[in-house]
Amino acid sequence: MAAVLAAQLLSGQPQGAESNTAVTDDTGSSNVVYGEEFFAKYNVTTAEDILRRIPGVAAMLDVPNEGPDAQRRGFGSEGDQILINGRRLAGKSNEISSALRRIQIQNLERVELLRGTSNDIDVRSDGIVVNIILKEGGVATSTGSVTLAAQMNEYGWTDLDGAVNYNGELGSLSYFVSLDKNSISQDQRGGFTRRKRDETYLYPTGEVMQIRESVTDRDLQEYSFTANSTYDFARGDKLQFNALVKPSSLDESNVAPFTEYAVDGSTGLSAIDLRSLVIDRRLEWELGGTYERQIGDSSNLKILTVYSSDDTSSVEARNQLTGEQFDEISSNLSEVLKTEAIIRGSYYRPLSGKQTIEMGAEVARNSLDQTIDVSFDLDGDGIADPIDIFAPSSTVEETRSEIFVNHDWTLSSRWTAASSLVAENSEISQRGVDINNTTQFSFVKPRLDLRFALNPSDQFRLKIERTVSQLDFANFVPKYEIRQDRFSAGNPDLRPETAWEYELGLEHRLPNDQGVVQVRMFYNDIQDRIESVAVDLDGDGAFEPASGNIGAATEHGGELTFSVRMTRFGAPDLILDGQYLARKSSVTDPFTGLDRKMATMEDFIAGLSIRHDIAASNLSYGISYQHNGGRNVRSEWQEYRYFSREPEINAFLEKRFGSRWTLRFDALGLSGNKRERNRLIYAVDAADGAISRREYYDETRDRRYTLSLTSTF
Repeated sequence: MAAVLAAQLLSGQPQGAESNTAVTDDTGSSNVVYGEEFFAKYNVTTAEDILRRIPGVAAMLDVPNEGPDAQRRGFGSEGDQILINGRRLAGKSNEISSALRRIQIQNLERVELLRGTSNDIDVRSDGIVVNIILKEGGVATSTGSVTLAAQMNEYGWTDLDGAVNYNGELGSLSYFVSLDKNSISQDQRGGFTRRKRDETYLYPTGEVMQIRESVTDRDLQEYSFTANSTYDFARGDKLQFNALVKPSSLDESNVAPFTEYAVDGSTGLSAIDLRSLVIDRRLEWELGGTYERQIGDSSNLKILTVYSSDDTSSVEARNQLTGEQFDEISSNLSEVLKTEAIIRGSYYRPLSGKQTIEMGAEVARNSLDQTIDVSFDLDGDGIADPIDIFAPSSTVEETRSEIFVNHDWTLSSRWTAASSLVAENSEISQRGVDINNTTQFSFVKPRLDLRFALNPSDQFRLKIERTVSQLDFANFVPKYEIRQDRFSAGNPDLRPETAWEYELGLEHRLPNDQGVVQVRMFYNDIQDRIESVAVDLDGDGAFEPASGNIGAATEHGGELTFSVRMTRFGAPDLILDGQYLARKSSVTDPFTGLDRKMATMEDFIAGLSIRHDIAASNLSYGISYQHNGGRNVRSEWQEYRYFSREPEINAFLEKRFGSRWTLRFDALGLSGNKRERNRLIYAVDAADGAISRREYYDETRDRRYTLSLTSTF
């Protein structure tokens, strides 16, 4: 409650204060609605622009592409917390943020913030759901936008990128299309990056073994075409279609001069380590569709389907240059094809005025087809020769089916309950050279989401859910890790992680659109945790690192988030956003038997950002601070690593000229994105504990700048 009181003091809006914002409360479900009067306050062009001016919503837009949905198991009943006309996009890679940038503001009727369970939306909510309502017919006018962007960094690299979006309507068909290069977005994945490392290797007794300075240049070029269309039938049925095509290429090189030292400090070998990764062909594409048929006045039948493909060809190599002598160390040629096909059907109907039920089934097929050709210089002649590895070519397939029931119940004017039950069966098979394996799984996944509205501003939430992870098929097949200069085996005996998740939360919405504060506590009881193990697949007594199930684990913690307008300080259009998440975890290390925290998990996440929209000047600016703190550990058979990173700072400045032109400047990674890693290499293994080498590096990454100009037409 202290956080709630602090937010009220910052906003300067006690309960009952008056405000002339265009925000109304739907008292029946304690929802918040933003209409055209609110939009008129800001001279913006897209749906994304307006969402960033609503307290508590910007954080949803800035979730990275590789977030939770990236490994979501099928469609499921969960998904994006931002919907369009109550529906999610009929796809998994066709991101909602990209779709929002294609919706022009003149086609937007209202924005709804849904706080409770709702029969009219397409997902089970994990908190606030944002529902974008388009004007009748979907598109009021044919509109579009063009963006040109110049990207650069502190080392003098430049690139010209951009995007073209267009919205139109042909009778009952409305459509959105876009074409872009190196998506102009918050995470800025495309383009060039440079990383510099200072590395030191030490003998077990502390003397310097090797010093190296490495520079990694990474040039990722992405192009994407996306399309979304909706056809409204006369009788009320609706057909949606989505498509994504994304070709890309990657050229990454690492140059690392190094010098070796003896224990007594005398100088040994001096050479240059050369590493490269070239993805000359990667093509991702996805097709998705939704058909919804109205049955009577209140029931409907819905079918969702998607098919996606990711085809990648890559070459990795490590070489060494000693004076004029060039030696091959190792190389890997890889061909990988990933596919996913899903079809989901459901029937929805009301049971009474306060209860609804949805029943259905989902069938999915996932596959990975990989062939690798690994070479090592085993005889020291400077030429890397092909080596025999276990299962160099194989196909992993999963066929999964599930039936589900979702039930929503408005118990009273304050209490709502959403429950679901899913029964799932799956079969995973791996076929190829050296391997022929099939495993079957069955899971029952219940979920209960109970909410209590203490008043129109405060809502308590209790969630209990059993989850099942989507296995990463890359862990079933072998891979050569060039950065670690080692070979990792695949593991055909992997099982999905399962967890019982418990969460208790409170949301307090300040009156008159002044902001929102959310607090939650969680506890996760995990089974079949997936981390690194050692396996001997071909029975020759030589163990290799691989991903495997290491047993039970637990995770618990709490999170505070807030988004508050600075009305008390005379700046109602300045929004302060904050987040602090603290968590602890526990798992038994499979090599030492000791208790430690789970791998690849920071102890805390702290974030703070401001955004100020000065409507009178058509000017906006903002700055954000993000710190993922604590050591990120990884324990393996013959090594132990812990990794940490310093805070990251980004900023932007945006100026709008008239109703058509927007000039924006982004500065990313202003703090240098510094990272540190410590690595212990064991002489035998982790159980023995004897150390043969200690490694340390500190890394900085380039500062990125983007100047973009957007025009609407």
